[in-house]
Amino acid sequence: MLDTDRVCDKLIYLRNWGNSLCNQFKHEISNYHIVNIVGRDGQDAKKEEMAIKDIVVNAYPFDWKMIYELTDSLEKRAI
Repeated sequence: MLDTDRVCDKLIYLRNWGNSLCNQFKHEISNYHIVNIVGRDGQDAKKEEMAIKDIVVNAYPFDWKMIYELTDSLEKRAI
């Protein structure tokens, strides 16, 4: 069963995070692609390890437009 309250909370969290990125770095939200860089061992790779460690980049593509559209509709329903 889908916990709609949890889904809504996560969407609102993502929107707030997107707004924070835009405010902090002064770029449109569509410019942000979130990646997680880890070693083959699954541990986070630090910047200084990236040149010497066998790393894997896990990309998490966010459809920012969809996130904003869904949260806009959530706000309208709350009124």
